[in-house]
Amino acid sequence: MVASLFIFFIGGGLLTLSTQLDKTWLGFALLFLIAATGRFASSVLLTQMHDPDNTPITESRVFADTLRNFKAIWQDKTFRHYSLFVAGMQGMVAISAPYFAVYMLQDLQFSYFQFVTASVVSIVVQFLSLRLWGRFSDRFGNHFVMISTSCLLPCLPLLWIFSTDFIYILLVQAVSGFAWSGFNLCTANYLYDIRPHRSDFATYAALQAALGASLVFIGALVGGVITSYAEPLVAAAALQDYLASALFVVFIASSVLRALITAWFIPRSVEPKIRPRPKILAVVYRVARFNAISGVSLDWLTVVKRRSPNDRE
Repeated sequence: MVASLFIFFIGGGLLTLSTQLDKTWLGFALLFLIAATGRFASSVLLTQMHDPDNTPITESRVFADTLRNFKAIWQDKTFRHYSLFVAGMQGMVAISAPYFAVYMLQDLQFSYFQFVTASVVSIVVQFLSLRLWGRFSDRFGNHFVMISTSCLLPCLPLLWIFSTDFIYILLVQAVSGFAWSGFNLCTANYLYDIRPHRSDFATYAALQAALGASLVFIGALVGGVITSYAEPLVAAAALQDYLASALFVVFIASSVLRALITAWFIPRSVEPKIRPRPKILAVVYRVARFNAISGVSLDWLTVVKRRSPNDRE
């Protein structure tokens, strides 16, 4: 986490400096070179690691069996509604996600350092609020937190419309990080709760991830179409006095569609039977990736105590 934040600031500072020297191309070239070098070094180090379990896989038809499992899992109505909700929300977010960067850099004329600072605020707040959301979900349940935060998500793009002040944007990003922290944590835990006991969790997670990626792809395309017609629409409707940027049309569309997804899911959601899950302090979170389409993606794994030989099965 520290390395990720450090690199964020280094990248923003490098681009800001290169822009001030009228050498923006050089700043990007150096960033791409550093990224390529880091990935190459990572690949070399990965080849030097050994796999402690080098038993060859003898099973056949693994892929075909997985597809059959997908079909069986999809018959579970609770999981189907949950998966469509999470994937739908990701798709609606992808409509506007790429254009917050465009809005900050092009319309608000933020420096690259200011842009990176705004992005980092959201990440830091997500991490700082994980403990709070973990305790809150333990007390009130993941279902309650997931529904509560999903009601906040449609409001987030609208907050960008009311002010262009840098400090205000930082506050908006902090609110966004707070809401997404609870949503991401509790949607992950909710999947643990709704899957049948002793079932293949990886298959459930894979199906949900595949559906989410598909709707993010579709959402990004829809966002591009809306953006193409946003400026003519604002001009035709004489909304220039109310919308300072044509990108606000994209933000509003994303908010409305997020609200529709939430409204669709709430009456179909269920409070599942709680089963033991990893404690929040036994979970390691990290920034898996960041891109213009999906924003910040968090990755997590659990830390468990090694079973001793004397422990009874």
